[in-house]
Amino acid sequence: PASLRARAPLLPRHLFQSLPLWRVQWVTLPAFNELLNVHVPHYTHMFTKLLSKPRPWYFGSFYLEGGSQNLGSEDHPLREGEVGTLCEVVAFERQQDGRLLLSTRAVGRVVVTSVVQRLPYAQADCEYFADFEEMEAFDEAGMEAAVDLAPSSAALDEMSDVVACSTLAAAAAHGCGWAERERVFPPIGGEVSPLSVIE
Repeated sequence: PASLRARAPLLPRHLFQSLPLWRVQWVTLPAFNELLNVHVPHYTHMFTKLLSKPRPWYFGSFYLEGGSQNLGSEDHPLREGEVGTLCEVVAFERQQDGRLLLSTRAVGRVVVTSVVQRLPYAQADCEYFADFEEMEAFDEAGMEAAVDLAPSSAALDEMSDVVACSTLAAAAAHGCGWAERERVFPPIGGEVSPLSVIE
């Protein structure tokens, strides 16, 4: 049990550190696909920075009343415990006028555990927020493995945190893997009208 506990920080694939956040005036639901026309300078910068790194290109989509105009507002601060949607950029195209056209898919929910940055765009440490059904699918297998490994009921109690962490990691890995398999985007092509302005 001690060795498993020591390994626990290495196990989760459900922690997303310094996740860039797209705080906009609409809600993105898990399993949805979106085509984003990014034109606001701070978000163009955010996505350019994100796309300069290796895949996967994850970001969080969080509802913010009024969108960008309220990013620095004390009335609309980003808070720990706020729930949003983990999204992934699957394809992108730079427009001649500086805009970015992004094909994105919504993978699952995330919850803010710590705010890292508020401006010019938000960043936060986030944790995958699995649905009950996602957790249930892996919880039984995790408990069975713990029972097999634990030499006593006291050791089993000690392993409960590791089992919970592993269950959540498995649910997150399954969610991310399912999203990749199920939603394949065609290549982006053509022009988007400059009038189709979406933050």
